[in-house]
Parts: sequence; C-alpha cells; structure tokens
Amino acid sequence: DPEATRDAIQVVRAVAPDVYVVARARYAQDLDDLFACGANEVVAEEVESSIDLASKVLRRFDVAPTAVAHFAEEMRDEGYELLRGPLGVRIDPWLADILDEMGTEWVEVPASAPAGRTIEELRIRERTGVMVVGVRHEGRTQTNPDPSTPIHPGDALLVLASGEELRALREFLESGGA
Repeated sequence: DPEATRDAIQVVRAVAPDVYVVARARYAQDLDDLFACGANEVVAEEVESSIDLASKVLRRFDVAPTAVAHFAEEMRDEGYELLRGPLGVRIDPWLADILDEMGTEWVEVPASAPAGRTIEELRIRERTGVMVVGVRHEGRTQTNPDPSTPIHPGDALLVLASGEELRALREFLESGGA
C-alpha cells in the first residue's frame, strides 16, 4: 500500500530522524514519492523481479555468471533508471558490453575427462578458447598453472571464458577430451 508506506516513513522521520529507512514499493513509479517522504533506499518489487527474471534467462543461455551478477549490480546501481524511463527506451550500450564480457568460473572436471593429461596436451585454450588460470586438485589450488600441469577427474579448473567458451569446455571435458 503506497499510501501506508509513505505514512510509515513520515512517522519514522518524525520520531527518529536519523534512522536509516529502507522501504519496499510494488512499482518503480512509486520510488520518487517514497524517497521524497524520507526513505534512504527503496526496493521495487517490479524491478527486482525483472532483474531476477533477466538473470535467470541469461544464466540459461550460458552467459558467464560473473557477467550476470555484474548486469544485476549495474541495474541496481543505475538506480533503476533504465526501467523507470519511458517505454521504448533503447538499452544502454553497457548492457551489450556486459553480456559480451568474459568472466571467471570454476568448472568441475567430470569423471569422463581423461586422467593425467596436461593442459598443454589437452590443448584446452586452442580447442575451447578458455584460459585456465587456476587448478584445484585434492583441495590445493594452483594459480597461473604451468601448461605441464596435469588435469584429473574431480579437479576444478578456474577459467576465464565467455558463456560460449564455458559450454565448449564442458562439452570437451565430458567427451573425454577428444
């Protein structure tokens, strides 16, 4: 109830003016009124659900998780301005950059992966485009691994990759590195 929320904020400001007020609004159109009443932050259900839906779609299409998190953070940092604007507003160029951005991701090496072959022997970067920046083997993590580092089922690879490259790596490892 926007009116009840405005009233509650005004009461809090009258009783305890230094209290940090975080309010919830159902719609983005109510944000300005709640800020004007004295809210320090306002969370809009409509906006948060839109960010959540967009994030789920991006993850479904293998956009790197770090890029998805960055997208959600940018949407919030923009103060919801993109979604508060008039309909038909074009998406800012930063969104395209974020979606193209590469991110780091841990990838578990499946049981079907070849045991003991090195990063160099597997030609991981050449075959998938992925850059291996860390290997976790038996609980120990080696950063910036040498190409002669062996890879074993059960290891985890910290990789720098796009969503498409992550998909290629997973397929490559699941196929036995063939």
